[in-house]
Amino acid sequence: MLNIKSVELIEINLPLVHFFETSFGRTYERRIILVRVEDADGAEGWGEITCGESPGYSDEWTDSAWATAEKILAPMVVGRDVDSAADVWNLMKWARGHRMAKSGIETACWDLEAKKLGVPLWRHLGGVNQTIECGVSIGIQDNVAQLLEKIRVEVEAGYKRIKIKISPSWDYDVIKAVRAEFGNILLMGDANSAYTLADIDLLKSLDEFNLMMLEQPLPHDDIIDHAKLQAQIATPICLDEPIKSPEDARKAIELKSGKIINLKNGRVGGHTQSKLVEQICRDAAMPVWCGGMLESGIGRAHNIAISTLAGYTMPGDVSASKRYWHEDIIEPAVEVSSNGTITAPEGPGIGFEVRMDRIERLNVRRTFVTDQSVSRFQSDETLVENLAWSEWVPWNSVLALVREGGADIPSGRSGVYEVRRLDQGDERLHIGKATDLRWRIRQALVRGKGPHTAGDRIRSKEDISKLEIRWAETPKPSGVEEELHAKYFRDFGFKFHN
Repeated sequence: MLNIKSVELIEINLPLVHFFETSFGRTYERRIILVRVEDADGAEGWGEITCGESPGYSDEWTDSAWATAEKILAPMVVGRDVDSAADVWNLMKWARGHRMAKSGIETACWDLEAKKLGVPLWRHLGGVNQTIECGVSIGIQDNVAQLLEKIRVEVEAGYKRIKIKISPSWDYDVIKAVRAEFGNILLMGDANSAYTLADIDLLKSLDEFNLMMLEQPLPHDDIIDHAKLQAQIATPICLDEPIKSPEDARKAIELKSGKIINLKNGRVGGHTQSKLVEQICRDAAMPVWCGGMLESGIGRAHNIAISTLAGYTMPGDVSASKRYWHEDIIEPAVEVSSNGTITAPEGPGIGFEVRMDRIERLNVRRTFVTDQSVSRFQSDETLVENLAWSEWVPWNSVLALVREGGADIPSGRSGVYEVRRLDQGDERLHIGKATDLRWRIRQALVRGKGPHTAGDRIRSKEDISKLEIRWAETPKPSGVEEELHAKYFRDFGFKFHN
């Protein structure tokens, strides 16, 4: 059983050893959000929100993830009992998207749970390969000579696979130069959605280089055109950005959109979702490998752990700390052996010590969400518990009630009201607030006198003979309405409409 008492968010600014450039642009410094969760016993776990500084790779970025984690996701986790870390995802599932923000919190809970059990995270996740093969990702450089020198350094360091970023101005001739210099090394190209089907002749021409794979050549949300492209080129396509869930993986496999999947913890929402995607791919004999997002040591430690699962059969973007950082925030720093492998640590949890001294020096902002400070989803909770609800009244009877004197709908009194379908029990079609309950319900909601978007939608799309309404007075309608929304999110997931 887990009960998270607090979620702490810490933003650090961590300069890169060398700039990293993709088709999205060039990065010199990472703005990284670290997540520390703590339970009632004082045990802690660490995670990392892996999104970039701007919404280039995904629609999440540092500032959006901070707000979402602080205001929406952390309050949904704090104070809630779950059987295991695998259930934390379900606490946040009503919030659509925001998978990288979710992953930061969820992976921290996995770390905490593994530490409390006294087992390495990789074993707790079900890993079987303690030693994993490593590849490197090399960004677009200022010139080809610079790229070749960087590849030489990594090949000599023993890395099993070299990935180079490509774009329409940095593709065929660059790959040709790499092949000429290094022969048949395991080489792949990553386009980060830089091409379209209009570039099919160019993409076909890359077949001559016998690449391991061509990663995400077409738009970030596409699996249809990728299937068309894969049918016409010999190079295996590796899907990245469009695989955000187990269902995405299943559909891509059925469509034959590619032959390999780059599986990133942050992109799919954390360890629980990664495990589901990995299982689907393994059952379909679809190889996966662990992609990277320029993580600090904490995110890198989670990547090492998840890469030990049986389905991760290709070298991933899990490399040494020193490739990216002058000084990492974990001890010891991640190191790669001379034969290009990393051995997952035997210590409990992620198996690395978090360097709080280093984090404090790099910290630019922090916030705590505790069970005492969760205001968005617990404000006015007492008022909600004490609401004196009316009986459920058929929609068509509301006007009659008012004509008969309106005693059952208070006039000039503030309050909240709910609409439901007769046959759907706890599900709410609409929750609203009013400064004058009688006017709001009778005139705006039922009769359409004055602007009322929800009322217009209900009257135009619903069979009103099958609807019921109830109401309750409260001196704080806005706060109580918000708490009602949160209550139904907590208790019934998506059994709510507005």
